[in-house]
Amino acid sequence: FDRDYTITVSAYINGDDEVVGLFVTAVAAPAPAHVHGSFTLDDSVTETNSTCTTKGQKPVYKCGVAGCNEADKRWLDSAGTTVVANGNDKKDLAAHQYAAGTDESGSGGTDNTGKCVCSVCGDSHETYNSGNSKPGQAGCSICTAAGMPST
Repeated sequence: FDRDYTITVSAYINGDDEVVGLFVTAVAAPAPAHVHGSFTLDDSVTETNSTCTTKGQKPVYKCGVAGCNEADKRWLDSAGTTVVANGNDKKDLAAHQYAAGTDESGSGGTDNTGKCVCSVCGDSHETYNSGNSKPGQAGCSICTAAGMPST
């Protein structure tokens, strides 16, 4: 057997308190093992997009079988093949959102003319119109559009 069964046995006892026979009074099969299924999106987890500073949240699924003994367990797919573990439910960071800097006084009095500036985190680097000989920033759409070689 692949599961343990419970068997109840009673005994025939004679007048001298000797067992003279045994008989089975009940056999109880264990409850069948839970099989996960009917996976549904976990609406307590909101899918979010990544930015250049924050990883986004992937959608996750939960078992839809009533009485699931692992109600806190989550999966990355609706087939239940990949369990959420070690942060695999997070999206990769997104690329910076660079735009050409045009404010000569910039934030804090810093001149950002001739620089690409990320609108999300403020990361910046010199670029196409600064007259510099530095290469463009890898992944920067402004530098790429200007034909600058990447670092």
